[in-house]
Amino acid sequence: MNNCTPIRFVFGNAIRRGVLSISTPILVGQPDYLLNEHRSRYCKFPIDAPTVIECHLLNERGIDAVVLAQHNLTELASVRIEVLDNAGSVLAEQRFEPPPATGQLAVGTVWRAGIDPFDPPPPGARPFPATFAAWLDDVTRATRLRISIYDPGNPEGFTRLGVVMAGRSVRLSRNFAYGASLTPITSGATTRLASGFAVRSQLRKKARSWSLSLEAMTEDDRAALYAADERYPNEPVFVSGYSAGTDWQREQYNFLAILDQSPCYSHDYYQGHSTSLTLLEV
Repeated sequence: MNNCTPIRFVFGNAIRRGVLSISTPILVGQPDYLLNEHRSRYCKFPIDAPTVIECHLLNERGIDAVVLAQHNLTELASVRIEVLDNAGSVLAEQRFEPPPATGQLAVGTVWRAGIDPFDPPPPGARPFPATFAAWLDDVTRATRLRISIYDPGNPEGFTRLGVVMAGRSVRLSRNFAYGASLTPITSGATTRLASGFAVRSQLRKKARSWSLSLEAMTEDDRAALYAADERYPNEPVFVSGYSAGTDWQREQYNFLAILDQSPCYSHDYYQGHSTSLTLLEV
């Protein structure tokens, strides 16, 4: 599949190896919930002032991706991501601002937040998915990270955030092959009554399983993927199947996952490799 931006992974969370602080009171949860991928653990913040999340890393780390997962940000949310050094100087920055009321994107706006398939945003808006990554232009060696979120019009009356992740991404030179299978995994229970009608006795929850083949991998692709999996074997990985995609490509193919098992690589020809992956959503 060569007609789109190749698949991209983020292994390891640099924020887990640092000290986390939050500027605003936490309505629900506690700071370390933002480092835990379990969906039952999340934080809620008030919306009357910006929420600033800051992490002081224990050691200098290379960062080119920051992931916000399982949030409830609306189309009018503003997000600012800053990567800093010890002195507080900003080394890299990404700002995501809502468009003006006309529906036209302001100069420098990267995307617009929020997805509602029944009430789509105005023309020109670029909604982001419920789990997304901000890709920095280059890998930046940093010791601090600051994330500012402001969503004063959130109809839920709070800002919810499940996971914050930052690290160095693995971007393959070629994309996954056609035939990749994205499967919703559902759980729940139904009971059939004597009348023949069925009722749901346990709510169904949906997760994803994605099986894909990486063909014609270069030597560098194989080495980078192997090293990342070896270094962070028991931590969730963020996967973006279409890292520059829009609409369904970003919404359905961006999620936190674990590898079902470590990849098995085939050496198909000189400096050419292949493997298959199964990613299970967490």
